[in-house]
Amino acid sequence: MSTNNSWKIVYKTDLSYRAEIIKQILDKNKIESISLNKIDSSYNNFGYYEILVNELDYVEAKKIIQRINFD
Repeated sequence: MSTNNSWKIVYKTDLSYRAEIIKQILDKNKIESISLNKIDSSYNNFGYYEILVNELDYVEAKKIIQRINFD
């Protein structure tokens, strides 16, 4: 991971499988990403899974994510 640039949240969801799909698609497109589980561990119904990318990849990552249709 690069330490010179900051990380930005590119996607949030309350569904773990969606976060994993987004992460895998970004990885396939050679965009490094990290996944953070911010779900409350006591109740498991508050919070989100967040996908973060380097700010230099943010615009490209958003374009890729916009093409994904989960419906």
